[in-house]
Amino acid sequence: MVNDDHSSHVRRRPRPRTILAASLLTIGVLLAPVSVVAAWANVEITDTNSFVANFAPLARDPTVQAYLADQIVVAINESIDIPRLTSDAIDGITGLGTGPAATAALNALKGTAAQGVQHIIQDIVSRYVASDAFAVTWAKALRLSHNQIIATLSSDSDALISADEPDTIGLPLGPIVERLKTVLVEKGVTFADKIPTVEKTIVIARSESVGVARAAYSIVAAAGTWLPWLALVFLVAGVLAARRRIRSAARTAVIVAIVMVLLDAAIGLGRFAFLGAVKPMPAETAGSLYDQFVAGLTGAIVAVAGFACIAACIAWLVGPLRAARRFRAFVVASAARLRASPRRRTAVDRGDDDDEP
Repeated sequence: MVNDDHSSHVRRRPRPRTILAASLLTIGVLLAPVSVVAAWANVEITDTNSFVANFAPLARDPTVQAYLADQIVVAINESIDIPRLTSDAIDGITGLGTGPAATAALNALKGTAAQGVQHIIQDIVSRYVASDAFAVTWAKALRLSHNQIIATLSSDSDALISADEPDTIGLPLGPIVERLKTVLVEKGVTFADKIPTVEKTIVIARSESVGVARAAYSIVAAAGTWLPWLALVFLVAGVLAARRRIRSAARTAVIVAIVMVLLDAAIGLGRFAFLGAVKPMPAETAGSLYDQFVAGLTGAIVAVAGFACIAACIAWLVGPLRAARRFRAFVVASAARLRASPRRRTAVDRGDDDDEP
């Protein structure tokens, strides 16, 4: 009796093959979401052309246009003293010899004139930001910004921003304002040519985070290419090592699909963290930036989840489960009936022909 219990206990002990298969599949499932993120990041973050192509459509987003217009106007107002310029212009007119009443009236209009000029600048900037010409300038600014970010993250000695400086990484407004200077002069705001080079930047990240970002960038650049293949190798090896391969493949595919759904949920939660990290940027603008940034990642997640679901369905259909066998039998019988139907109709038609006199 003791021997029977001992032999039963031995039979229940997991076999090395089962342990190996479970280990390989577990590693593959854990690597799946990491590999998807790494592959996406390797393309979207490290490649300037992909980055520009991803963010260029934001130039057509009304919320982004409104935010950029406000930031550009603020940058212009910080660069030149419009109230002083309008005051000097009016003083020049009164210095030509206007009468006391005219001089008093002109002096009273200094504040209104300054506000009028600022309103004109705001209107011209808003129109320009909504134009096709701005889309070209926006793309150039994105390319400049991304090149600078990559130089910083890759520890380029020529980078303008370093982790040791109390500075920021973001989108520089300088190229946009330079183009706007020409537009303003063409629209009659002649003093716009006095606007100096603008160093204002729309903040994307603080320099104190650059150290962590550099490490992440190095990992992404190294793992983005080979990690998806490594995850696939572990998954395939785990299925091949399993005793019941078809069932293991189906279960693994379902688990991968669930993991992708959880990853997509995590990205949705990350949106709230991003909105808090980029304050005081308006939530609508920050949300548009985040949604555009993760659009490629979301698409990759949906693609992997869809492929996993298809693989699970195929594995179930060819598997040994009773329901699968019944389904296959039903399909085979239905196909046979469909093939037999034309033959029956032909036979009936021939029988009718034989009955004719």
